Amino acid sequence: MKYKNWDDFKVYVSGISRIVSHPKGVKDLTKTEVKKRDYLLGQTDLSDEEVGLLAFLNKKRETYLHPPLAITAQSYLVERYSADKYNIRRASAGELQKSTVTKGVALEKEGIELLKFLDKIDYQQPDKPISNEYMIGQCDILCMDSKKIVDVKTSWNAANFMQKRREGRISSQHWCQIQGYMELYNIDLGQVSYVLVNTPPHLIDQEKANLFRRYTFGELIREDYEEQMEKFDSLFDYSKIPMHKRVIRFDVPRCREFMPMVKRKVGLCREFLNEFERSFLSGKNIITLPESYITIVPPEEDSLECNPGEPL
Repeated sequence: MKYKNWDDFKVYVSGISRIVSHPKGVKDLTKTEVKKRDYLLGQTDLSDEEVGLLAFLNKKRETYLHPPLAITAQSYLVERYSADKYNIRRASAGELQKSTVTKGVALEKEGIELLKFLDKIDYQQPDKPISNEYMIGQCDILCMDSKKIVDVKTSWNAANFMQKRREGRISSQHWCQIQGYMELYNIDLGQVSYVLVNTPPHLIDQEKANLFRRYTFGELIREDYEEQMEKFDSLFDYSKIPMHKRVIRFDVPRCREFMPMVKRKVGLCREFLNEFERSFLSGKNIITLPESYITIVPPEEDSLECNPGEPL
């Protein structure tokens, strides 16, 4: 099997949030540790114990400032590995996720048309992805006249859509994604627009079929099935809501300080993928060690129990 070099690996902008995720358990120095480290750095004659403590504190600080790849990042890279090397995609987690993605893709153009109508601007959609040395992506709308990028997010239903107004923020994934677009297109203003558009009839029919399947397999009782079936036609028809109320926009300024972190993480991703490539192609058995599964904590002396009449 041919070895693949991953030194030219590029992250999709939609995956930036996953590779920059902070690893669990990696924390900065506490206030006490900061004071102790500053004290040790100011001393000229340290004992062996103090030298060891200073090395530990320096290592902890350095790991926090330049953390390794988190498990979330590693999972993303394994998905990319199977997709890029063998053209194998991850299976959908369920019908709801599949339907949500299907609706998002199907209604993306309708969402863009809604923004065109409201803004009176003939927004254009780039015809192909662009890339630089570290990332690749294709934004939904590139408006050179107003110097901004718009990423269109189609909400699954009215409740999810209106929650965005209550939350008053976008997800970390969407923030990282729009930062990636601004870097690729060299634009200083991004916008994430959540839109609420009607669901096409064929998708509603698909949902009804899924509901019927759940009913026939005993996952729903008859009353719940009939109630949900009655709601379907009106559930995804938002014509009664004024058009200007069916868009929630978040302006996202460009954060240039964020990109060095992304580029560093991409470098770690390349190292991880090259190592994973060597490990995967080797086919060697993986040795499991007991310490990976058993944590033995010595009990406190006061908590030890003994039988009556026996010495502790």
